[in-house]
Amino acid sequence: RTKANFVVVDIIRLTTDLTALFRSSIESAGLRFVVSIDEDAFRGSEFPGVFVDIDMYEKILLNLLSNALKFTYSGHIYVCLSVEGEFMVLEVSDSGVGIPANELPFVFDRFHKVEGVYGRSHEGSGIGLALVKELVRLHGGSAVVSSTVGQGTVFRLTFQLGTQHMPPGHMMQEDKVSPADRAKSRSRVSFVKEAERWMPGGAAISHPDLEVMDDEEGQREPIGNLNAGSEITKQRNNVSTAGLESCVVMFVDDNSDMRDYVHALLKPHFHVELYPDGEAAYNAAIVRPPNLVLSDIMMPKMDGMELMAALRKHPATRGVPVILLSARAGDEARVGGLQAGADDYLVKPFRSQELIARIVLHLELSNLRRSLELKVNQRTLQLSSSEARFRLLSELAPVGVVLVSDDNVLYANETWHNITRMSLMHSHHALHNSNGDNLNDSTSRSELVDLFGQCVHEEDRPSVTLLDEAISRRERFELEMRFTRPNGEDVLGLVFGKGLEGDYVLTVADVSYRRQVTQILLLKQEGEFERHKAAEAERMRRDTEAFVDMICHEIRNPLNGIFNNADLLMQSLAQRTQIIQVHSTILGNDVVGRLASLANDDLEAIQAIQLCTAHQKVIADDVLCMSRLDSNKIDINYVDMSAGTVLDSVVRMFDTELQQKGISLTMEGPSQPVHIVCDPVRLSQIIINLFSNAVKFTEHTPVRRIFVSMAATPVPDTDVITLEVKVHDTGIGMTPEEKAKLFQRFSQGSGTTFQKYGGSGLGLSICKRLASLMGGDVTVDSEKNKGSTFTLHMRCRVSKNVSGPDSTLGASLFAPPAIHPHPPTAAAGSHDAPGELSRRLLIVEDNAVNQKVLHRQLTSAGHECQLANNGLEAIKAIEDSPIPFDLVFMDLEMPIMNGLDATAHIRSREARLGLPRLPIVALSANVRYASSLIMLISTIMLISSFRQEHVQEALASGMQGFVTKPFNKEDLLQRV
Repeated sequence: RTKANFVVVDIIRLTTDLTALFRSSIESAGLRFVVSIDEDAFRGSEFPGVFVDIDMYEKILLNLLSNALKFTYSGHIYVCLSVEGEFMVLEVSDSGVGIPANELPFVFDRFHKVEGVYGRSHEGSGIGLALVKELVRLHGGSAVVSSTVGQGTVFRLTFQLGTQHMPPGHMMQEDKVSPADRAKSRSRVSFVKEAERWMPGGAAISHPDLEVMDDEEGQREPIGNLNAGSEITKQRNNVSTAGLESCVVMFVDDNSDMRDYVHALLKPHFHVELYPDGEAAYNAAIVRPPNLVLSDIMMPKMDGMELMAALRKHPATRGVPVILLSARAGDEARVGGLQAGADDYLVKPFRSQELIARIVLHLELSNLRRSLELKVNQRTLQLSSSEARFRLLSELAPVGVVLVSDDNVLYANETWHNITRMSLMHSHHALHNSNGDNLNDSTSRSELVDLFGQCVHEEDRPSVTLLDEAISRRERFELEMRFTRPNGEDVLGLVFGKGLEGDYVLTVADVSYRRQVTQILLLKQEGEFERHKAAEAERMRRDTEAFVDMICHEIRNPLNGIFNNADLLMQSLAQRTQIIQVHSTILGNDVVGRLASLANDDLEAIQAIQLCTAHQKVIADDVLCMSRLDSNKIDINYVDMSAGTVLDSVVRMFDTELQQKGISLTMEGPSQPVHIVCDPVRLSQIIINLFSNAVKFTEHTPVRRIFVSMAATPVPDTDVITLEVKVHDTGIGMTPEEKAKLFQRFSQGSGTTFQKYGGSGLGLSICKRLASLMGGDVTVDSEKNKGSTFTLHMRCRVSKNVSGPDSTLGASLFAPPAIHPHPPTAAAGSHDAPGELSRRLLIVEDNAVNQKVLHRQLTSAGHECQLANNGLEAIKAIEDSPIPFDLVFMDLEMPIMNGLDATAHIRSREARLGLPRLPIVALSANVRYASSLIMLISTIMLISSFRQEHVQEALASGMQGFVTKPFNKEDLLQRV
């Protein structure tokens, strides 16, 4: 790829100037230096002229003179320039150590070094003479060598005269570099200073690869002129290394002067270990791993790339940061080093301040990485513990459970075997049928269905086909089947199935008691049978209700850990990003861009975790609410309330989301307050569902608008009004077929709705049933691609016990119609700053994950926290504390003493001793819609299983409120 630029030169003057550069060094070494030029041969009208590339000619002659001086200790060095025919001949001879005859054929080979020859220096890359030969060839000539050991060496080079050897377009009219600039060229100065270094008392290191860059002037200065104690070095090395003094930095370079310089540079900041090659460094590193490895690439025995590969393979050094040093510049070399596994790549010559800054950066990143790995390992152990608890819960459940994932059986509990006689023979939960046939973890769905066919009664086998289709389509399945046991006895089982994405859960409950009820029907009167049936149904309902409660509780606890640990990861990511930004000018655009890309990937992964957790929470909430509706356990609590305040509070909850998604909101309502008697919790629940659906199905449409209106129409001659709340959007709309099944349970608009937008298919069904319980209805009007309008109609009595405007916000929103545009903005920052007032808090929680998350989040906000594992420890902490607590977070379900008993004991002690009432707060794993009303209360409660009777018990024991798991950090701090 080299292109020569030939120019006609005064070869006599050029050769004289170049040889003069070495005269001082050669003569100071006690050698005779003779330059012989046949000047007459280079003159005359017939002389074709000498055309050379001046830079190349310099490299050729200076390389030969440098070699001659390096290997000649006594005698002479001759330079002879003459003309032979059409060629100029350059000979450089010496009386040095000579070259063995067997080495002569390889002298001009790349990277070849003559072994066993003693010279003034042991350094050298082995490419100098190879470069000489190639440069001479570009001049249409050749290079040969002759030598005798102990007598000397002669290099004879020929150069084509005239212009015949020049390719077209390679000739220049004149040299563009002035003679003064060439005299100070880096190439000339480097060769001369290297020669001076070989002399006794000569100058220190000045090889081009061993230069550093001056930060202020941008000028290169030889390392030999600097040391770690000099003033200029002190000014440069102002990078803070506090806390890193004990870190071990291993520096590997075959150049002793470079090792000395870097050692002096880094010694004031770190503990530095020096090694001359990769092999020695690797042997030391695996015995005592350093904190960072700084290595040159070109080295004997084991080069820098091989050293890095070996360190990455060894378990003790796999995570040690490696910074490579190389004289190879350019993006290709840098990218190659980073792709090979290097943490950083620094090009020689380098700035001393930049080197220290990069070492500090990678030491800090390494410490942060180790800290994160430790936290991940701890979280993994905690999640494994949660999984073990889930398995225990499943084993204790009164129903058989089988999990089918990606059309393969993943898990089955012991109760499944007890009912179906598909046995669990081994502890690893592999399935077996009654004949002992193995149904291991790789069992397919079709094999499981075949086992059903073998185990169910002959008359029920056609139903197995329906089950197979339900599993394949991930559809809901519910059917009774008789399972025949080996003794001929039939067990009636209620098989229930439900799919979610790639998984399908099958449960079976033993309902053989129905046969007994049939027999009782023949023996007893109809009234007794009905009472017995009702009692059995109530028992089964309670069992199912308890099972749903346990499942929701066990789902929410891991969700709380996942959600809040994701928040902690987000904080750690922000810290890493801040470090990168601080050092961005040092790292350069390529490295910063790569690190920024990785940080963006991590951010997307964390956001995906948070999104999936929120989605799972919504599904658990819907399942719990539907379970309570099916059990007729939903209570409608009518209170005097302001309809505008409720609607206003719900819409405000979505304000940030509307801004982020660029959805404009228009609100319209009556100018006068609307005071009614209604259940604000259930009303909020309906409006939240309708509004969240409007946001979900509008955010990706070209026009993003939502219109919310409220109207109140009095019923003549009564104290009743008709309340109408409309939520209109410009979303995707629905076809008539989709509207027809919209309010059905587990139904969504179309088959692609779930894949694109998610959801459980329960929200609108719950809304309609709740509205019906309150004497109202929910209707929809929609057209495909033109949006939808959901309307809540409800008759309510007018309240006479509420006065004044709806609220400060409500009064402003429900005056004349107003439009609130929400252009896309950046998400609000997290609330990490401590509050204005630090509080002393007691956290009572038996779940270790939730306990640590709560403690970390509250202490990071500036609050003082103390931990207790159960109610008994909480009582002791309150009684023994010299300083009263400001607030207590109390879980309800705990071993030894639960939260209700502990709260009752605390209240009894306060009354007995006349102490002030301590606010006690409960954590909840199953509260959702109640939280919208509780936000109006100044105290909080943490419970694990939310039902009305639980809330009544909590309030009766002395608690004041509750907050839902998984809780939001911002909401938690605001409520504290």
